[in-house]
Amino acid sequence: VPPGRQKIDVYRRLSVAATSDELTEVAGEIRDRFGPLPPEAEQLVEIKELQLFAFAWGINSIRMEEGRFAVLGYKNDKQVKALERRVGSDLRLVDPGVAYLLMPRMDMNGPDTVAHLKSVLRP
Repeated sequence: VPPGRQKIDVYRRLSVAATSDELTEVAGEIRDRFGPLPPEAEQLVEIKELQLFAFAWGINSIRMEEGRFAVLGYKNDKQVKALERRVGSDLRLVDPGVAYLLMPRMDMNGPDTVAHLKSVLRP
């Protein structure tokens, strides 16, 4: 995407996508206009999709701790307890508003981490 107004418009459209379908549509339009997405843009789309999945569960933050846990900040106990029932013992609710998700491996890289989190949080 060339610098300037077009680039800003692309970022804006990606940031306001409210559903996976909208995100897929925007990414498709970008590919049609500018060709294949570079790896950085693909990663941006993947992270946005993860964000949409997290929001669907009432999760408002995700951070990694000690390479072994994804720490999920949430605001809705009911939604996270439903996620806990679905995920099982890998998700631990330890404090109000904080859950720890055990990652399958400590050596996961960024794209693998995002892919795993998406698989867990996919509605």
